[in-house]
Amino acid sequence: MNLTVECLSEIAAESVSHVVESALDIFYETSAKSDFKNQQERIDFEWKYFRSYLENPDLVLFARRQKKILGYLVGTLATTPEHFVLNPYLFEFKSEIDHRFPSHLHINLTEDARGLGIGSRLISAFENRLREAGSFGVHIVTSATARNVHFYSQNGFESIQTAEKGDSKILLMGKRLKN
Repeated sequence: MNLTVECLSEIAAESVSHVVESALDIFYETSAKSDFKNQQERIDFEWKYFRSYLENPDLVLFARRQKKILGYLVGTLATTPEHFVLNPYLFEFKSEIDHRFPSHLHINLTEDARGLGIGSRLISAFENRLREAGSFGVHIVTSATARNVHFYSQNGFESIQTAEKGDSKILLMGKRLKN
């Protein structure tokens, strides 16, 4: 498979819009949320889980085969107070996030790209960037019963803590990074 993993800051300026729009298509295809009360709710959702991360183009990664985007990963070196405001459930895990797993990510792949090692390549590239920047740990939060728990486990993430969110349990998974 002729696959390229590159960060947003490495993409030619004339291609950035196409790459971002392709990733947004994947974002909405894979999202558990598809109904929005209004356009503002949709804009806020997109900002919360995708667009806000574009502000650090070195931590926005795309996997592509030729010109087709197969997946993306957006993340941050440190979970900021804004992230806690946007995602109040993070407060359940604040101590772990602050002291052990400050970085975090969101990753999505097209359905036909799953199970091919592409997600693992994106995570590996992201972790390398985090190590270079001095991060000592990365986390994700997912449903405790989600199928992606296995994927993250295979990529070295451990179950750290669960919390109640409405009628379901959410799970903090973390991975220590050695510099």
